[in-house]
Amino acid sequence: MTVPVWLPQNKHKQLSGNSGSCIVLPLMQKYCTDTAHVQGKFEGDAVSSMLLLFLNQLRELRIRSDFDPSQNAVERVMRRSPGRNVGPAERQDLQVAVDKLDDDQVSSDWLVLRQRHDASRIRPDAKWTYVAMAFPVRHDQQHHQANDDDGITTSVAGAASGSVRPRYKLYAYLPVSDYGLPFVLQADFIVNASREQVVEDDAWNQWLRERAPPLFLEAVAHVRAHSDAGLPDVCPVSATDLLAMVPLPNEVFAFFKPMAQEVLRRLRQEPC
Repeated sequence: MTVPVWLPQNKHKQLSGNSGSCIVLPLMQKYCTDTAHVQGKFEGDAVSSMLLLFLNQLRELRIRSDFDPSQNAVERVMRRSPGRNVGPAERQDLQVAVDKLDDDQVSSDWLVLRQRHDASRIRPDAKWTYVAMAFPVRHDQQHHQANDDDGITTSVAGAASGSVRPRYKLYAYLPVSDYGLPFVLQADFIVNASREQVVEDDAWNQWLRERAPPLFLEAVAHVRAHSDAGLPDVCPVSATDLLAMVPLPNEVFAFFKPMAQEVLRRLRQEPC
C-alpha cells in the first residue's frame, strides 16, 4: 500500500503555487543512477492526457521532472477543454460532448458519450454509475500515434484508410489494460490488485459490460443525426469513421467479445 505523507505548507506553495493539488514522487535510490530513463518516461508515455477525459474534476495536469539538480526542471502541461452537452435535450441520462485535450504542443479532439445508469439494483451501496465512450476525431491529414499508455503502438493515417486500427486501453478512471478496443471505454469496473485486468466473473463488471452496446448505438444515432450538419463542435466524427471503430469479435479480447458480438447484432437491425 502507498501511504501519502503531507508536504509542509511552504514546500507545497513552492511547487504548486497557491492553488491545485501537488503530488511529489521521490526517486527511489536504485533508480538514481538512471535518471535520464526515468525522466524520459515521465515526459513521455508514463502519464497520458487521456486521464483528463474521465477524471472530471481535473482540468489541468502538470508534471514537473526535476531529477538532475545540474539541469533545469522540465514541466509537461496537459489540459482538457470540455465541450458543451450537445446530446438530446430530453435525455437526462445521456451527455454528448466534444472534448479537447492539449498536451504541450499536441492537441486532440474526442467525441465523448456518457450515460448514467441506476446502479442500486446491482450494488446497494451505489445509486448511480456512468459508462462512457470516447471516439478519436480524425482531422484531415492528421496521423494518430497511440503510445504505450493509451493504446498499442500503432500509427494510422485515418480511420477509413485501410491501415491497421489503433487499440485503446480500457479505463476504470485510470488505464487498466488493452482489450483490443478501437475506442476508449470507461466504467467503474472492479479490477484485480495489479490493475491489469477486470475481474471477469464479477456480476457488477458483467452488468457494466452489457451497458456498452446500447451506448455505442447512441453514438451511431448521434452521428446519423448530425454528421452532415457541418458543425464540428456537435459532431466532428463522420459515419465512415464511426463504422471503422466498430469492435470486432475476432479482435476484441476475451471478456469483451460478448460486447462486440452484441454491437454487431444491434447494428444489423439498424435501418440502412
